[in-house]
Amino acid sequence: MKKYRPIVVVFSFLGLFSPALYGYPPTLVLGLEGGGTLFESPEEGQDAVPLATVNMLTGWRGTTRAGGYLGLAASARVLSYLASPVILADSETLALEAGLPLGCGLVELESSLDASVMGDGEDPAHLEPRWRAGLRLGGGAAQGIFSYRGSYLYQPNDIEDFLYQGLKLGAEWERFIRLGLRAGLEGGWEYWPDYFLLDGTGSPTGVPRQDAVGSLEIGLDGLAGFFLDWRLAASGGLRWSTANRFITGLGLEEGSENNLFAGLEAAVDWSPHRTVGLQLKGFLRQEWYLARAALSSLGVDTGELLRVLALGLTARADWTPNDRLFLILEGSAGSRFANDPAEERWNATLKAGVEYSF
Repeated sequence: MKKYRPIVVVFSFLGLFSPALYGYPPTLVLGLEGGGTLFESPEEGQDAVPLATVNMLTGWRGTTRAGGYLGLAASARVLSYLASPVILADSETLALEAGLPLGCGLVELESSLDASVMGDGEDPAHLEPRWRAGLRLGGGAAQGIFSYRGSYLYQPNDIEDFLYQGLKLGAEWERFIRLGLRAGLEGGWEYWPDYFLLDGTGSPTGVPRQDAVGSLEIGLDGLAGFFLDWRLAASGGLRWSTANRFITGLGLEEGSENNLFAGLEAAVDWSPHRTVGLQLKGFLRQEWYLARAALSSLGVDTGELLRVLALGLTARADWTPNDRLFLILEGSAGSRFANDPAEERWNATLKAGVEYSF
């Protein structure tokens, strides 16, 4: 039922689904939503705020005669938290991709830009270009993939800018459209130019932080019947960092960002009728820190290493009388659990609105 939902097709190009040789005509979707959000964090306490959003999505993807593809997608969102004073947020994305046949393989090129001028409601103002180049080998049901990807996160009001460079070796297997399997092993390096290591007194040394990150991912996706798409992915890995932190009364803590992590993501897209669409997405991520102490609410070392569990769930329902006008109800909830109160927080959002596809 994806052909009846252009908004899903545009999002698929933005990276929510796996690559494929498909095309779709130029699409433009405009949306308006209103609702509210309830949240609690150590910094701001608990609060409830009404909100309104305006969204725009556009995209195009075409196949070439030689067996490749070209694509373009863009999105923009302006969000207003109707508090006192009113808080505005924004996010913009531009993405380009190309698939170029090369012998028995396919060269994949991707570039994108994520930006926010006022902050996007979760992260401060930022600019993040991303790029990827890969080679897909093999034909038919089984394919091998070798790729390089990089990104640079620039935040003018924060010190957590970083450059990422990584290599990935993966494989995909698809049995018609009923079942697909993918696996990948990735290793990367991060350089944090404004995040300096500290000395024994807590003063910056001028030496930038550097991280090595390795991960393994396995995913399944398929089609149940003719109207239900599902996706499931599991991942795990290790972050090894030179970062440290200074804790008043406790001194310098080395290896404060070293951790093992594991995650699980799942998504279901169901169209029980050509006028109705239902989507459900969820994730789980567990982090076990190898040297970072868990502190009490008073900042006292509890004698335990920090453990963090993050959970999230998003649900969306839409109805259309004509494949152009969509009435939408959407809700999301997320929570972060830890054995350190400073690391815990939660939020929940409920929105309703309308989208129109031109």
